[in-house]
Amino acid sequence: MTSPVNADHVTRVAREVLGNEGRTMNANAEDRMCRSFFGAPAAVIATLWNRLQPLDSNAKLKHLLWSLVFLFVYSMEEVHCRIVGWPNAKTYRKWTWYMLEKIAALKDEVISLNNHFQGYDG
Repeated sequence: MTSPVNADHVTRVAREVLGNEGRTMNANAEDRMCRSFFGAPAAVIATLWNRLQPLDSNAKLKHLLWSLVFLFVYSMEEVHCRIVGWPNAKTYRKWTWYMLEKIAALKDEVISLNNHFQGYDG
């Protein structure tokens, strides 16, 4: 099992995936970046990654980020590949679907429909 990651690690990998390694960003900008491309703040992505462990030993955090781009950015595969640094389309597809299956396997553990309308007044 790999060591748990935190939000700082997620943002560092996110900058690499998006080709922004040399760019200095404050915490608010990093949070907007994660929400804009991956659909969730870095802390949530870190929690998800940590819950997915253990994974295939070749799985990397960047593969989870690729999958989140796939879910959040509704576009063609070529656009997704461009966003995440032009991996080979076959490799992108392989890791995206691997991670999506792992995320889907968490549904019984993290989704509670009993609480879906909790706090709803309408």
